[in-house]
Amino acid sequence: MIRPGQRSIVALLAGLVAVAGSFAVSGLRPSFVVAPVDAVVVRATPAELVAFAIEELGYLGELLAYLTAVALTVALFAIASYVGLLVADAIAARVSIPSRVSVAVLVGGTTLVLAWLLILSDVTV
Repeated sequence: MIRPGQRSIVALLAGLVAVAGSFAVSGLRPSFVVAPVDAVVVRATPAELVAFAIEELGYLGELLAYLTAVALTVALFAIASYVGLLVADAIAARVSIPSRVSVAVLVGGTTLVLAWLLILSDVTV
């Protein structure tokens, strides 16, 4: 069982590993889990801000938008992992399953489902 103070750290590390693993497998292709989040960031950014970023920052503006998408993707995976940790602790307290098994299954499962949904959303957009 992971102590409550450590859940946030474990969830953040799981988010970082999920994004890094996706990058290691796919690179900067559309199957990279950041790609759909980047598309949402670009679409959601007001036109005035985009114009300012292009005029004043140039390539740096595009890089900042992409880094924002990376940070949001890490946060999404961290939140999914945190929920998985909470559910795993609740299940381990009620069932005689070692907490390591329930944590691995639920955190891995939530991360896998989120990655699948992100990639699927990019295909259908």
